[in-house]
Amino acid sequence: LKNKTWNVKPHQQKVLLSLLQTGAELPKKQKASFELIHTIVAKKIVSIEIYGLMDRLQEVLLESQHDVVRSSCSDILIRYLVNYPLSKKRLEAHLNFFLKNLDFTYESGRISMLSLLRNIVHRFPVPLLNEQSRIIFLPLVLRIANDEAAKVRAQASECIQELFTRCGDE
Repeated sequence: LKNKTWNVKPHQQKVLLSLLQTGAELPKKQKASFELIHTIVAKKIVSIEIYGLMDRLQEVLLESQHDVVRSSCSDILIRYLVNYPLSKKRLEAHLNFFLKNLDFTYESGRISMLSLLRNIVHRFPVPLLNEQSRIIFLPLVLRIANDEAAKVRAQASECIQELFTRCGDE
């Protein structure tokens, strides 16, 4: 994948992305899978399977108990969300997944979602962030008001501060 062209036939690409999706869930294959997924996303290779793979990665991010796995998934998802050609509907579906899971059962999952949301707030272009700020703001306020974990409340507060800093008076 280091060369500038992607000379993979559609059926090969489909198989590769399917294998990577499986590899992202298997501890012994995660490191290599994440590195290859990162490279594919960096090249902005568009296919239906990429979108399905990103949907699965957001679930792995939420459910994993391993910091390295969560960090890898988050890095890939941020690159995908910021640089990939996404329809408004697809972008909002991802944001809704992250926001809906702010009340995930396990604190580690809620913290993963908040960390990702903070990166989104930090890295999204300001006009896009202004568009999405209305759907992001209220769930963060609810986390501050309702979460029993101090660390979750603190991260939600930091995310709101970043949102205010980036959006300004909009």
